[in-house]
Amino acid sequence: MMEVHFINVGYGDAILVLDKKRGAVLIDCGGETAGSDDPTGMRTTAAEYLKTLGVCSIDTVLVSHLHLDHSGGLLEIAQNFAVGSLWTNYVPAGQSRVYADEQLSSGPKNLLTSLNVYSKALQVLRGKGTRLSVLSTGGEMSCPFGDVRVLAAEPKLFARQAEILDDAFERSACEEPLRELDGFINNTSLRLQMSIEGVPFLFAGDIYAREWEKEEISQADVVKMSHHGHPDCLNESIIQNLRPKYTVICVSNTRSDCPNPKIIQMIKNVGSRVMFTDAVKPSDGPAVEHHSIVFRVNDGELQVY
Repeated sequence: MMEVHFINVGYGDAILVLDKKRGAVLIDCGGETAGSDDPTGMRTTAAEYLKTLGVCSIDTVLVSHLHLDHSGGLLEIAQNFAVGSLWTNYVPAGQSRVYADEQLSSGPKNLLTSLNVYSKALQVLRGKGTRLSVLSTGGEMSCPFGDVRVLAAEPKLFARQAEILDDAFERSACEEPLRELDGFINNTSLRLQMSIEGVPFLFAGDIYAREWEKEEISQADVVKMSHHGHPDCLNESIIQNLRPKYTVICVSNTRSDCPNPKIIQMIKNVGSRVMFTDAVKPSDGPAVEHHSIVFRVNDGELQVY
């Protein structure tokens, strides 16, 4: 039996694919903390959640992109678990921290924080012998559960990201290039297609619909919706191709700008059940408080808890 845990890390992504006999894959790591604005007390960090399950090692960690709500928890993961492989879309040549040479605005400042946390995490992982794989072209990869497909956006985005980040790590982080990167970094999201005992799952990172729709989109029974349900995450063409049975939106219940009601309705219109990692109140029922949403696949049968 295999399980997929969508962890309630507040506003952020952390998804654990677990088979207690074959190993574990972690898709994104959430933020550095689970947020201080938690009225339910149900949020947790990725590392703390894995500890409660008795997980001691992780075969593969995929960091979809370097926004803090996806990569901020990597340092705590690196410090507390043995990690076999890290799949990511950028690794700096050196191990030094990034410093800013000026006062930064909000977006660049948050990105700078993410890069500094990421740099520390890489240092810990290198020290433990973790294999680092830079995946800027996507393709088939092997994990404990068989082959999976990693999807990547246009190579020019990764090339420009590398230019900006190389400069930040080697020299200093400046407002304008970091602002430029913050404007397109969601579209560098690595995404994962995984067949779990014949049940197709898709983990969509934070890619925007305008980039996502350029790809050939396959049907999936369970979709981790892109970009926390913001208005830019989806369009009719994409959802008609996906037609998921279940759609999970990783989001905080204290955000006023997402999930967007029109996005939720668009998903429901294809018969998909919409679920939220945090206690978001949908239009047709009460909010559900939980530490995670768990899918179990046993002999091809899908159940949700």
